[in-house]
Amino acid sequence: MVSDHRFDHINLDDFHNTSLNIRFKYLFLFISVFKSFAVYIADLWTAVSLLVIGQTTVTPAIPTDVSKWIFFGCIIVSFLLLFWDMIKARRILKTKDISYNFTCGIANTYLSIKDYRCYCLFQSIERGIESYAFFVFTALRGWKRLLLAEAPRQVINIVTLEALVPEWFKIHNGELTINNQALGDSWTQQILTGTMAFSTVIFAMSFILVCAAAVLYVPLIFHIRGNLKEYVCHKADKRIDDILHKQRMKVLYRKEPQANPLDETSSTLAYSLEKGYMNDSASDQHLLSKDYNDYYYPKPLHSYQQRPLSRPTYTPQLSQTLS
Repeated sequence: MVSDHRFDHINLDDFHNTSLNIRFKYLFLFISVFKSFAVYIADLWTAVSLLVIGQTTVTPAIPTDVSKWIFFGCIIVSFLLLFWDMIKARRILKTKDISYNFTCGIANTYLSIKDYRCYCLFQSIERGIESYAFFVFTALRGWKRLLLAEAPRQVINIVTLEALVPEWFKIHNGELTINNQALGDSWTQQILTGTMAFSTVIFAMSFILVCAAAVLYVPLIFHIRGNLKEYVCHKADKRIDDILHKQRMKVLYRKEPQANPLDETSSTLAYSLEKGYMNDSASDQHLLSKDYNDYYYPKPLHSYQQRPLSRPTYTPQLSQTLS
């Protein structure tokens, strides 16, 4: 039985990690957030420009009256899904449940940016979860936005860019010439075409990841035999149990530095410490790697007790000796 865990029951200072690898990954978190903001700004710019300008290129491959409203509808759906995800993330943040906040993308990102210690905690949890299942879960998490808000308009983008690229890049007598006028008559249309190409590249990468995760999810169904999110939450709670157990054992050991392992009162503590050391196969790296030896007490766990003989010893009587 694995219990739920809340942020109120842990000390985040114990998870603070100053390693270069963690800080480098923390930098990539800000880059991904900036990329997400750029995508939504590009969507907003496209929606406004379509209503004002009416078309994105000089010679659109699809009639403007059709593509304009498909674009606008998909962008509205994209912001509605974002608004709904923010509502769910707010509810999850109020629960202060660690596993729920870990599996919620917006809540995870918000807490990680707000407090570096939360990011270190989430990284410690992620190391104890199967990378196979965690990749499938994170990749499939945004499938609604990809199919409902991205796919219809990206089809229009791909068709438009396919007709536009030959006019944009021309090769004449072995020389490459770039005609920026093909992107639009005004700078507004040119920026709009650029945002179209940017969103298409982001969509291509996301689509490849989702397709790969969908294929990998098929054998995973027979392994977890249930909901993928519940499986990841269960693994996260189990990982937190292991981390907190090692922290408690370390605190108890430091409170009894002169404990004698031959004493009956301290043998349980020593046994628990050694058991925590032996069962630490869930993570690739110890949470408290600098104090790794604190988990192991190499001395005997119990006092030596002589076992009785299986048969009583034979002691000759005095009368037998004299005879």
